[in-house]
Amino acid sequence: MLVHCAEEDDAGPATEVARRSVAELCQADYRGDRQVLARWLASMALGDFRRWIGSTDRSVCLAVREDGRLAAVGMVAWRGEIVLNYVVPEARFLGASKALVVHMEGHLRARGVGRVTLLSTHGARRFYQSLGYEEVGRFESRFGTLDAIEMAKPLG
Repeated sequence: MLVHCAEEDDAGPATEVARRSVAELCQADYRGDRQVLARWLASMALGDFRRWIGSTDRSVCLAVREDGRLAAVGMVAWRGEIVLNYVVPEARFLGASKALVVHMEGHLRARGVGRVTLLSTHGARRFYQSLGYEEVGRFESRFGTLDAIEMAKPLG
C-alpha cells in the first residue's frame, strides 16, 4: 500500500472513496435513515475536498493499492486530530486504513504533537483500539447517528 498526500487532481477520487465508504460500510451508524445519510454525505462534497487539499492546517492523505486503484482517504489536522479515515468496501481489511493512520500519525509526530484524537463510528472502534487508541468519551454526532466515540492515543 502506497500512502501519500493528496494533490488538487485527487479531490474527485477522494470524494468518491469517502462517500462510498459511508454509504456502503457505515449503515449501522446511520441506521438506514436516508436523511441522516444525506447529511453525512453532504459534509464531504467535491468542493470540501478541494478546499481541504489546499488548506495549510491539515493534509488529505491517500492509500493506493499496488494496481493503482485508490483504496482509502484520510485527513489529519495539525492540531492533533485524525478527521477522516474512509476505505472503499473492496479494500476493507487489506491494510489501507492502517497505513493511512500510521502515515497521519507520522505527520503529527514530525510536527511535535504528543497526542492524537479522533472520532470513531461503532464499526471502526475495534480497529482503532487495535492501533492503541482508547475511548475517552461519547456523544451524539452532528449527523444524528449513533453515539460517536472520541478516542485518543499518545504519540511517542
